[in-house]
Formats: sequence, C-alpha cells, structure tokens
Amino acid sequence: MKGRVTKVLAGTLALAAWGSAVLPANAADDAVEKVKEIMAVTLHNSMIKPGDKPPAADYWDPATLMVSYSRGFTHDLTAALLHMKDAGEQMFLDYEPVLGAQDGCPLRKVQYKAAPEDKGVTRVTVTFEAFYCLGDSPDLRKPTVVWFDLVREGWDNENRWFVVDDIRHPAQRGEAAVSLRENFRQLASH
Repeated sequence: MKGRVTKVLAGTLALAAWGSAVLPANAADDAVEKVKEIMAVTLHNSMIKPGDKPPAADYWDPATLMVSYSRGFTHDLTAALLHMKDAGEQMFLDYEPVLGAQDGCPLRKVQYKAAPEDKGVTRVTVTFEAFYCLGDSPDLRKPTVVWFDLVREGWDNENRWFVVDDIRHPAQRGEAAVSLRENFRQLASH
C-alpha cells in the first residue's frame, strides 16, 4: 500500500508541475502578494459557518504546493502525510494552520508587513483579529501574529519567485512558538 500511495502522490505532483509550468515566472514576485494568496484561503475559511459547503481548494492542493510552497516545505508536508497514512491516522492536523487554533471568528483587521530579506529569507508578518467573537476577555481581542518565511525558488536561476518556506506562530497568549514545518517533521517521526 505504501508504494501505491507514494506513486499516486508522485503522479499527482508531477501532473501539477506540468500544469503549473505555464505560469509566468514573476507570478508572486512580491512576498506580500504571495502571502495574500495563502491568506485568501484563511479568510475564506474563517467565513464558513457550520453546515456550509467547504471551499473548493485548500492550502495544499498539488497545484498550489508546486507554485506557492518551497521544496523543503513540500517535502516535510508529504513525509508527514505519508507517515500518518501508513499509520492509519484519519486526521492530519487538529488545528487550522494559519490561525494556529481549532476555532476562530471571521478574520478582521488583517495587516501585512514584509521585512527586508535576511540570509535568503523574507519574513512577512501578518496580524489579524480572529478570536473576538469567542467571549469578552481582552485577551481574545489581541491581534494574532503569524510569520510567513519566504524564499525564492523556481524552475531555474532566471525564473524564480517567492514561495512559502514555513509558517510560524510566535509565542503568544501563553502558548509556545510553533513552526508548521517542525510540526510536520514531528508528525513524520512518530
């Protein structure tokens, strides 16, 4: 079964690569624009009410993985998925990966700020309110902070664009800092 799952996943990714190769090389040549593409899924999902039809695409459909995420991110995600599938797990993540929580409210006051590139990584900080509807505690009104670490990758040295290499949640609301890629690595090793 493991070999079949690997072949199916490899075939899906190859098909997505072929279909995505026709995209312009500068599609998402701006780090903030790349993050806004990812955040569009988060914004859409935050508006879904119980019983609503889920969105047509998610963060990690094959075409999006090929164009919007780094090779390292895709490798870590795929390793975690395959390990969990082999172990008979039925749930991949038990939280929304950008919110960093299971429950939230429709996002509001979303802001983006890109830092200068440092050692090949451009960090885009996104802040938003996501928990204000869950109670009256002032802590629920504090903005959530998410870091998107982006690198440039592409088909060759001349055709490179920003891709997400990690999504991080700095320590906030008394919780420890979280790296999505590190979470994937932990899932793959259990």
